[in-house]
Parts: sequence; structure tokens; C-alpha cells
Amino acid sequence: MKTNILKTFLAGACLVALASCDDNSWNDEYLNGFDGEAPITDVQTIEYTLTDNDYANIAGNSTNKALVAGDSIRNAALKAVGTQHYFTELISAREFVPAFLSDPDFTYFTLSAGSAVKLTYNVATNLPEEVYTVPTATQYEVSTEDYQYVWGSEDDYVNSLTPNVTASKNIPQLLSAKYPDATAGAYAIVSYQTSQQEPVFGTPEGGEEVAYTHTKAAEIKSGRSYILVVDGNAATTLDGKNYGYLSTTSVTEDGNGLNVEDATLCEFGFVATEGGYYIIDGTGRYVYQAGTYNSFNFSAELPEEGAVWSVEPQSDGTMKITNNSVNKFIQYDTNYNSYGSYADARGVLPVAYEKAMPYTHTLATSIIDGYSYLVVAEGKAATALDGKNYGYFSTTDVTSDGKGINLDDATLCEFKFIATEGGYYIIDGTGRYVYQAGTYNSFNFSAELPEEGAVWSVEPQSDGTMKIINNSVNKFIQYDTNYSSYGSYADARGVLPTVYQKAGIVATAASYQSRAALAGIPTTKENAIYYYDGAEWTVPENFAILNPADYTAMGQAYGNLSKPELYLPTYLNQKFPYAQAEDLKFVVYKYYDGKATSYRCDQYAYSGTEWTINNGVIEETAQFVNNGGTWMYDPNVTITLPYSGSDETSKTYYQACVNWVYENIDKPLGSTSITSAMFYVSKYGNNEYYCGTSAYYGNVDLRPSAARTQYAAGYEGMTDDEVVATMKDRFCHEVMPGALATLHPDATPVDGLDVVYTINFSIYTGSAAEHTVRYKVVGQGQFEFMDCTWYESAE
Repeated sequence: MKTNILKTFLAGACLVALASCDDNSWNDEYLNGFDGEAPITDVQTIEYTLTDNDYANIAGNSTNKALVAGDSIRNAALKAVGTQHYFTELISAREFVPAFLSDPDFTYFTLSAGSAVKLTYNVATNLPEEVYTVPTATQYEVSTEDYQYVWGSEDDYVNSLTPNVTASKNIPQLLSAKYPDATAGAYAIVSYQTSQQEPVFGTPEGGEEVAYTHTKAAEIKSGRSYILVVDGNAATTLDGKNYGYLSTTSVTEDGNGLNVEDATLCEFGFVATEGGYYIIDGTGRYVYQAGTYNSFNFSAELPEEGAVWSVEPQSDGTMKITNNSVNKFIQYDTNYNSYGSYADARGVLPVAYEKAMPYTHTLATSIIDGYSYLVVAEGKAATALDGKNYGYFSTTDVTSDGKGINLDDATLCEFKFIATEGGYYIIDGTGRYVYQAGTYNSFNFSAELPEEGAVWSVEPQSDGTMKIINNSVNKFIQYDTNYSSYGSYADARGVLPTVYQKAGIVATAASYQSRAALAGIPTTKENAIYYYDGAEWTVPENFAILNPADYTAMGQAYGNLSKPELYLPTYLNQKFPYAQAEDLKFVVYKYYDGKATSYRCDQYAYSGTEWTINNGVIEETAQFVNNGGTWMYDPNVTITLPYSGSDETSKTYYQACVNWVYENIDKPLGSTSITSAMFYVSKYGNNEYYCGTSAYYGNVDLRPSAARTQYAAGYEGMTDDEVVATMKDRFCHEVMPGALATLHPDATPVDGLDVVYTINFSIYTGSAAEHTVRYKVVGQGQFEFMDCTWYESAE
């Protein structure tokens, strides 16, 4: 009887016993002969395959964690088992499964002494160390203080790296300072912001003095930063803390604006989203609410809920800023001199002061996907033709000081550039595609994407101008001084334009961190992997790490992968278009196992046509027995090789056989390559006729005719029966033992037990048949033939 059934039964029996004067009276009457002291047993032999969740439980088991305590490499390898779902040479099933079998996380943990579990699990052979060390690498995000350090100023800096302030130069310095005690072999996964545009610091020459650093706002605009103030108390984020009430900084209001020298922690960026806005604090974190708390939470990553706020301007000039998830709104609490977000009115609503923007458009040195630009030459901005479907661009007069332009109404002058294959689409201020057709030097405009003529390439020039070329007709945009208009010509007949990017801040958290730049610069979050060789931090060769933009391109909204095999081969094809056969790459990415997200590292190999994972993972079955309440490994191993060229286990073992024949037979005979086809191994390098193993078909081919076709000299003078007998003997006594030694180098004898490896396989003689061969482990990585069913069948 099963233990869990007995537990329920006995619980009911106890209730009856409590009503009896004699503890044994009920047993005596109704359970004659029942021994109340008899142990409850549940002896079974079961077959079980580990699930993804089981691997996570094995990695998290306290007994197992104690086994690797103090060993950083094995500790990392154990953690990796939980996310990568296979055992390795460092973390074997033999050592780490027994504790799990006694854990309540295991379905059959109540099994009694004498029980056995035939466990099927994944194991990786010859796995590169990087696969299990990189996922546990230090994760480091470049901070505001770091950006100030690399820019060399606490005032003139942006929270981003740029073409002049590069990652390759500065991140190694930051890592050395952050981890002075790093040991050789350490890895770090670094996240930082980067931009293709340089910031502009200070007051522009010849420009007017900005009256206020922040002006009173009547409404909230997406992409702008605001200071929230009540009676001279500006809400201030909590730098270094992930939750709490907002503290305050004293500011002086005159009813129109503020002048705040250092507004970094007082500024909150508002980014429009569905249903309201995200609020980003001065350290680049999302501000959100969770649970029943009236305080705030802060996160560098967008939380799943509680981060959307709606804004209602009030008639008295204040703002009611409400969290959509918990229906609480931001107020200044005069009793505690702090800001919270409450469901009821218990404080004062804040006034919002918008950060002053010196320019509407700033000078650009490159084009960034998704941004809008003014196209300007000699003070004339190209202007779209509203209401017309074709023509030359007219112009609008603008004034530039060399760094930026202020233009009150830029609707028809702004052109958005959208990246596409080969260049950009250009969208005018009325939302139409700008394209060229036929032999005309003028432009055409269409609300729908035309079939051709709409892709433009951009070449920045050394003098700061831009050559904007139509890829279909090979003409480029110029300002024609004779006609005061813009056309696109095949020859140089006008003036190349300068472009000015629309001022504003990209809708990402990190963009709000800088108070020093006159205009925000667009930034992108990137990840990098660094390796410490004992002297310096460098980017290791043959590594790739997915960036947020990569997950977005793959259609992954949460910045992780749950089925990496569907996406990584395509990613590698795009990332390394010139890869050569046998190239190896490590790919680092965030993996979601259904419960949590963690980093993974996989190695991929390029065949010349496709990328395939190269982790050597195969499926094994081993037995564990319950010996007096303690589970122990029964080292006998059964391996089944399906008759299939696509089965990974079959391919792994048969290819190991082919490799053994090449190294030990063909090479000594004079072969120069596994694909030379000079002797027993075929020209494909995946099958051989020394004993007939084929990784291509997943079988042992015992046809004498095929053997002679491959290498007739090897069977000269033999009858067909002698050829078959010779191949069988070679398979049993030479080739398969050699392959097992390669794939299981750590197999060792166990005192008091015969360690037996049983191989189920298929043969082909014109028709298919299944057979079994057994080997006893007689030394580390040494296998002695025991028997094979094809000899029995021959008898």
C-alpha cells in the first residue's frame, strides 16, 4: 500500500482512538492482528525522466550546495545545471541526484528501502568550461558615478558612452577599479548606454541666456523632464535605495520657474505609453508602486505592473499624478516633509516645472533610426509640399548658431528617417513617404510605401554636411540657390544640406540621467562580456551577447528567450555573415525557464551552411537504489541508439565510432583526412566500413558488398560470412569500446559491483534488426566486452 494512502487512513483512525478509553480497544476489535508499530513501506521500481524543474531543484538542494561550498568553479557549474538542464563532468548525476531523490520536491520521495529509480537525464560530454562559468559571471551596470568618472566631470557628462568616450577604452578601467581582487579566468557581463551622437555642454556661444533652468508647466509632455514642487520642496529620488518615500530638496519658486544648479535627483522624466506615462527618476530607474504601500519602488528594468501613471492638470496649476494600478496619487505630506502616493487626500498636489530646452533641433553628425530632422542649407530648411503629390521642396528660413536651431512650428520642415535594408525611408511632416521615380529631379510623396524609389542612403561628409542619396536613381539631395528649392540630382549642382535632429529625449530610462547636456542625446542599452586574464579586462574572442534590440527584433517582449534554438541560429547568421566552416561561437543570452530569468551560455558550431548547438548533450539512463533509507548510485548504464540519422544520441555515439576508426586504423594506414575516403572511412566522414558504424543513418551496416565497395583491400580473400564476422568482432572488441572510452572517460569500477554499460543498437543487412551489446568497466575509461545478442542469434 502506498504511504500517502496510509497516512490518510491512519489520520482518520487517530480521531476514533481519541474517543476510546483504551488506546488499543479499537485495534483489538476491528484490526485483529494489526501491529501498530509495524513500519509503513512503499517499495517500487520506477522509471523517471528529469524535468526542467527537477534540474532547478537539484541545483538548489541544500545538501548539494554544501558539496560545492568553497569551490567557485563547481559552485558555478551546479548553478548552471539548474538553468541548462544537463549534468557535466564537474557536476555528475552520480554525486548530485541522491540528495534530490530524498527531497520532497521529488514526486516519489517517500519510496522505501529496496526501491529503485531508473533515471533518465541529460549529460554533456567534453563541455567547454565557458558554458557553465559565464552564466554565473558578475553582472555590472555602469552607474552615474561611472559616467562622471569617464567624462572627467560631475557637471559636463551624459549617462552614455559615445564615439569619443568609448566602451573599449573605459569599461576595462571601470572593471579594474570595481573588482581589484578579481582572479584570472573571471568573467563580467556589463550593461551600459551608448550613443552615436556627442553631447553639447554649456551655454551656446551667441545664444541667449536661459531665464530658468525649469519653467512652470501647464501640461506634461512626453520626452521631457520635470521637477515636482510644493511650497519650495522639490521631490527627490532615493539614490541607492530601491523603495521608500521621496525626500525633498529646497528650491526657490517665483511663480514662473526655477533655477536649480544640480537637478539630477530632482528631475523625473515622463515617457508616454498606453494609458499614461512611465516616470523615470534621475538615476534612470522606473518609478512604480506595488502592493498596499504608499511609498515608491524603483527599478532599472520596466516592471510588469505598477509603472503607468496618468496626469490630470488642475485648475490651480497643480498636477494630479495617479498610479493606474493602485489608484493612488502623488502628494506632499507636510507632517513628514516627504512625498508619497495615497488613495485619499492627505497632502498637497505638486506643481510641475519643465526642464528648459535650449534648442528645438540640435546639429547632428549621423542619422539615427526613428528620429526627425531638419534638412538645412544656407539658412533654408527643406519644407514638404502639403497637398501636392510631387514637386521640389520649398524652404523655410531658419537661424542656426552652428549647434542648434529654434523653430516654433517645424511640422512641414521635419523629416523622419526610418532604417530599412540598404538605408532609410524618409517620411515627411504630413506622414508620407518621400521617393523618386523616372528621370525627374523632383520628389514624389505617398501615404503608402511605393514599390521602389523610397530607400535613401546617407553619407556624412567631412565638412558636417550630409549626402542623402536615392538608391534607385542614384541622385542626391541638394539646395539649388538659383531656384531657392531642394531637388535630388545625379550631378553636383547645388549645396549639400546639414541636418538638425529634433531635440528631446529618447524614451528610455537612462536618457533622463544627465542634467549637463543642453539637449538629450539618443542612447541605446548594450551588453558586453569581458574576461580577466590576470592582468587586464578584455572582450574575449568568439563571443556574442544578445542586446535588448536583439530580443526586440526576435519579437521577445520581455527581453529573454524560452526557446533559444528557434532564434539563435538566425541571429548568428546575421551577426557573422562571413563565418567559415568549423567556426565556433559562444552566445550569451537571458533564458526564461517558466519561473525565472537567468543568463545562459551556449556554444554553436558552423558547418558552412548552418549553426548548430555544440554542447555534446546526450541522454543517459542510470539506476539509483534506496539502501536502508539512503539513495545511492547504481552505476550500470543503458544507452539506446535509435535507428535514426537525426537522433542526437545516435549521431554522437556513431560519430565517435567513426572518429576512432579514422584515428586508430585509417591514419596509421596513411589517411590524411577523415574525408579522404582512402581506406575504411567514407568520403563523408560520418560512416565507416571497418565495422560498419554510420552516424548518417544511425546504424551498423554489415553488408559485405558495401564494405568491399568502400575498401576492397581490407577484405581481400574473405567470403561474405567472413566479412560479416570480422566486422562484428571489430565492433564488439575494438570500435565501440574505443568510442565509450572517448565519451565516458570518467567511467570507473565500483567496489563490490559490476559496472555494466548496455548498448541497444540497430544493424542493417538489407533489412533492419535490433541487438544489444554489453561491456564491463574494468578501469577508468576502460570497457571490456561481455556479450552481444548477434552472437546468440547466430547460434
